[in-house]
Amino acid sequence: MMKLLARFGAIVLVLAVAESASTLAQSDKWLQLGSGQASKASSSAYLRSDTGRGTVCSLRFQVEGSGIEIDEVTVHFGNSQTFHTMSQMKLAPGTPLSASPTVALQGIRRTVKGVDIVYKLADPSMVAPTINLWGNTLPGQMYCPK
Repeated sequence: MMKLLARFGAIVLVLAVAESASTLAQSDKWLQLGSGQASKASSSAYLRSDTGRGTVCSLRFQVEGSGIEIDEVTVHFGNSQTFHTMSQMKLAPGTPLSASPTVALQGIRRTVKGVDIVYKLADPSMVAPTINLWGNTLPGQMYCPK
């Protein structure tokens, strides 16, 4: 009877560890990759990324100071490939990262060297914002979900 209980306990433990690892692999992990400064005199900015932060599957932006509307995003990867999207994103200061729009990157996870954005200031009379770039590493996944 004791051997049966020990085996049952071992099976339950293995299943619990497998479920925990599966949940961990699917959870989001957002890392700040870099930041840049918007300008009243320009309508574009380059956000340099720290390539040592790892590979990512998606990006998000946060602003400090004032709001912006991003019209275009061009992502420059560490393998010299680029990704371009024309999605419009309105960003307000103080918006939590979880509520900011996501730029999904398809294919294998890659490092990001930097991001070019084309934007408009939400209120030109305000100070130009600092734009923070975040990347989602999706731990445990080699390919980005479609």
